[in-house]
Amino acid sequence: MKYVSYATYATDKTKIAAHRPAHREYLSILLNQGKLVAAGPFTDDSGGLFIYEVDSAEAASALVAGDP
Repeated sequence: MKYVSYATYATDKTKIAAHRPAHREYLSILLNQGKLVAAGPFTDDSGGLFIYEVDSAEAASALVAGDP
C-alpha cells in the first residue's frame, strides 16, 4: 500500500545543508529496498513530498522517523 508524507524544512539553510547528504543517502537506501516510490522537493523549496510502499501506516511512520 502507498503512503504519502510531506516535510517542511527548517528556516536555517545551514541546518538543511548539514542534513541533506544523510537524508539523500537514506532515501537512496529506501528506493533500493523498494520502500520509496517517489520523492522530491516542493518548487518553492519549503519542503518535500515522499511516497512510500509499505504494509501499514505504522511502517510508513517508522520510515519517516528514521529519516535524518
